[in-house]
Amino acid sequence: MFFGGIVKNDHFELLDEVQQEINAQKISSEEIIYGGVDNSIFLFGNNISGKNGKTRGIFGGLRKLEVCREFLEMERDFLGRKALFWGGNEKILIISDIPRVGRFILGSVPPGVRFRYDEGRISINSNSLTFTGYMRINASKKNLTQLIAGSVKESLQKKEKVGIMFSGGVDSTTIAQVSKKYCKSESKPILISVGFEDSEDVGWAERISRKLGMELLLAIVDEEKVLKTVEKIQRLFPYKLNLMDEEIGAIVQIASETAKQKGLKHLITGQGSEELFAGYERHKSYSECNLNYFLFEELRGLHLRDLDRNNVIAESNGINLIAPFLNEELISFCSRIPPYEKRRDEKKQLLRNAAKELGVPDEVCRRKKRAMQYGSGIHGFLMKQRKKMIRKGL
Repeated sequence: MFFGGIVKNDHFELLDEVQQEINAQKISSEEIIYGGVDNSIFLFGNNISGKNGKTRGIFGGLRKLEVCREFLEMERDFLGRKALFWGGNEKILIISDIPRVGRFILGSVPPGVRFRYDEGRISINSNSLTFTGYMRINASKKNLTQLIAGSVKESLQKKEKVGIMFSGGVDSTTIAQVSKKYCKSESKPILISVGFEDSEDVGWAERISRKLGMELLLAIVDEEKVLKTVEKIQRLFPYKLNLMDEEIGAIVQIASETAKQKGLKHLITGQGSEELFAGYERHKSYSECNLNYFLFEELRGLHLRDLDRNNVIAESNGINLIAPFLNEELISFCSRIPPYEKRRDEKKQLLRNAAKELGVPDEVCRRKKRAMQYGSGIHGFLMKQRKKMIRKGL
């Protein structure tokens, strides 16, 4: 048994015959995490591995990764926080954080999957989060604010050069408010807002950033910038992106570019809050007795709808995405809050109440929900483009 590559100058280089099998014109050492086990399994990423065989965080969504000459064992995290794909043929299995390696188009690894390859045998099983019902109302009100604050604080630990995708809405402002409290002034995260110059989110971001006393980077876009960005992100994927993928993906791409230009390494997002606190319009149609179960299932599928796409885009710019609302303890807690509490007053009222306790300005706590593709003005522009193309028969 042998690896499909060699360690040279602390880089893992792919053997020629493996590169030919994958049919890639060029695979640099920066794209290799490990070679293969039994010359059959190959792992690829945007970083390299050191001589000691430890990854440098490229598979941040893995709860476990162990590789030696005889076997490979890995386990994806419960939610699929980081992009992870696999595929191949009867000769090789490829595991990667990008959806296409050479001629191979890969599929998303299900969250919670445990995979082991040992002496030519493959075993796969699953260990995912489970729905546990709901608790008494008094218990739900007591600790929610502390859990949100603790999750944001935990996501900031041992990290420098951090940005926050900021719209001036309740999700991003809550994250900003907590981070301001726990970070030293010299390491305080920088807010990044994306949108057309006259868009709602840009206006809110400017006003609220001043109230918070935090630095704001405005990524003002025009029609040409949006169209070029959509073309750029489409090249990252082996399938045609739908309209929502284009809208949200363009925002993530522009925010990541802006963060990279500023020298930032991490970007915090509010992903997961809608599913935790019933923030979407469709959640009104769910029966109360099944609301928590359906919200929980939406969280379990979030990697397919949003997380894989956003992580692929951000990591192509060298940016690590962080989602504090996807903290497992917070998810477990919120899944046990009585459904009727999530339906009171405005959408995400529980989060609004917690945000107020954390010191978020009242006007933000009262602001109507506005998804970032709408608040940035990008949805409206791309919809007009789609209609023009339909009229032209394209």
